[in-house]
Amino acid sequence: MTGTLFGLLFVMTGRFRLPMAVHAAYDVVAVLLIYWGFEERVAHRILR
Repeated sequence: MTGTLFGLLFVMTGRFRLPMAVHAAYDVVAVLLIYWGFEERVAHRILR
C-alpha cells in the first residue's frame, strides 16, 4: 500500500527525492515505534 502511494507521489511530482525522503522517514518512525514499545498501542488504535 505504501509503495503504491510513494509511486503515485513520484508520478505526480516527477521528483525522486521527495518520495525517497518520505519513505525513509516512514521507516525511521516504524523502527522507533517498535524500539520504544508503542507498536502494539498504535496498531490497536488504527485497527479497532
